[in-house]
Amino acid sequence: RRMTRADRLASRDCGADGDAGRREVANLARVDDVGATIQKALQRLGERIDLQMIRVRARKIAGIAREVPPTELFGPSDGDVLLLGWGGTYGSIREAARQLQTEGQRVAHAHLRHLNPFPPDLGALLGRYRRVLIPEINLGQLLRLVRAEFLVDALGFNKVQGRPFKVSEIADRARKLLRNERLEESAA
Repeated sequence: RRMTRADRLASRDCGADGDAGRREVANLARVDDVGATIQKALQRLGERIDLQMIRVRARKIAGIAREVPPTELFGPSDGDVLLLGWGGTYGSIREAARQLQTEGQRVAHAHLRHLNPFPPDLGALLGRYRRVLIPEINLGQLLRLVRAEFLVDALGFNKVQGRPFKVSEIADRARKLLRNERLEESAA
């Protein structure tokens, strides 16, 4: 390969006997500084691009939120206990709410179909109930999302045995809440 002017300026002859074929970079520290500077500039550019993509994603999710339908509610529009669920807990929660309502309790059931974004009316809905109980067949993912998003002191009722909830389990837990008994979050 033929040596360019830049190669000649950045290198020096290192042969003790005048061997012109052996060359090395004259200022390694300077080359490292330039490389580090370039690397830092690329990193800052990458961070700016990442930030732009996060903002674009947030705008898209906000646009989707406008199209999410309002939360369907089964029961009174305000009350003592809201049973909030999603996924495969629908039937058990709905029947437990129906039983409690026939007993004269002010209990409602809301079932989420959209988790990201949440329905736009969910925060206001949660605020209209004294207590919120979230039965889940997992370790409480929805509970964590609801607490983080809406700062609601919801109570989780988790079941991780690989079996669905019995209606009586949910109804009994709601009755304890209605009696103001202190409940520990548990995995049944």
